[in-house]
Amino acid sequence: MESRNYNSQIAKIAQKFGLSLVVQFGSSLDDSKLEHEESDIDIAFLPKNNDFTLKQLIDLQYDLAVIYGLLEDKIDLVNLKRTSSLLAYQVATKGVALFDEDGHRFNEFYVSSLREKIDEADLYQLQNDLLNMKVGAV
Repeated sequence: MESRNYNSQIAKIAQKFGLSLVVQFGSSLDDSKLEHEESDIDIAFLPKNNDFTLKQLIDLQYDLAVIYGLLEDKIDLVNLKRTSSLLAYQVATKGVALFDEDGHRFNEFYVSSLREKIDEADLYQLQNDLLNMKVGAV
């Protein structure tokens, strides 16, 4: 797949679907990996409203597949309002914003994801300690 700038097309799609942020993340950011047929493109999005429907998700996947010239099953979508804090953190730290409605939304998302990660760090440590205690007791 040839490398090119899709941002203007993605901006139109973001407006069509009421998205405030669209972020590409994952291995698709490495152009050399896109040469392989089994490669997919990971796209995270932040809808303005909470009522993003399954039909909208399917239509968004289709529109993005058309832009990238791929089959729909090669586009993996993540709704950032419905994902885990761990995946959101990965998107924030490793992703590239393709559309940012006001020029600040990605930074706000990054800070929010970092705060959640810090807040949950103690919980992950506690969970890990409890698992280690259980394994040690066996």
